[in-house]
Amino acid sequence: MNLVSGIHHVAVVTADIDRFIDFYTDVFEMPVIFQETTPAFRHVLLRASSSDSKLASVCKYAKIRGTRK
Repeated sequence: MNLVSGIHHVAVVTADIDRFIDFYTDVFEMPVIFQETTPAFRHVLLRASSSDSKLASVCKYAKIRGTRK
């Protein structure tokens, strides 16, 4: 019995979202399909395959609780 039949999306938190986007759009040709910027965070979705259901969700928080920055 298979408990996992696939992956719908991957969520990543990064300190340098622009570098992440540049890498994945240049190397893997993953297009940005959604962007959202608020005072608290910046969120980007990249399409990981020709299917809309395979996504990479990337988020950079303005300040992560417990950090000194």
